[in-house]
Amino acid sequence: NALLHTEGADGQSRWSDVLRVTAVEGRVKHGVAVVELTGVGGQGGDRFEVTHRLLLPEGRPWFVCEWVGVRNIGSVPLRLKGAFFRLYSPFKGTPALPPNLWGMPESDCWLDRESGRFLGLVAPRTSGVRIDFWLDEQGGPHPDARFELDGVDVAPGATYVPGEPVLVIGVAGEGGDEAWLEAAQTAGRLVH
Repeated sequence: NALLHTEGADGQSRWSDVLRVTAVEGRVKHGVAVVELTGVGGQGGDRFEVTHRLLLPEGRPWFVCEWVGVRNIGSVPLRLKGAFFRLYSPFKGTPALPPNLWGMPESDCWLDRESGRFLGLVAPRTSGVRIDFWLDEQGGPHPDARFELDGVDVAPGATYVPGEPVLVIGVAGEGGDEAWLEAAQTAGRLVH
């Protein structure tokens, strides 16, 4: 799921999910399925469309998700503070990895301790994407993979497109903490 962090005219932060998919376009190019998804979110005068591009190579345990941009479909300027990639899973655990692993890319995952299965995200070090999967006090999952902005004003009808690609790699597998660590490092090399 996609989520935007915006700032209202009152200076208050808002976090708004994409609520409905409005367009899906797909094609296969060089053996890779390319799917563009557009969805709408927000409320009242603060409404937006977010577009993501998924690259799904055949037979691989990973995919790429790129944030293409956001269009203001509301009636007031949209002050954009950040965009989130949100990867939910039926797993609720997170890996227990040693801190400060040298060479580890920005990454985190959901982990099923019993089976060792995992589902996570990895971002290129230079992307500006920060990843932290966590549970709140009520056990609610927060799969936060976020690209933060200093505040970009998007006029009604205008579209914001990042200057550089903003992407994450989704990785699935099994084998517990060690397998996740290896998979995240491998995925990090794909986009280094």
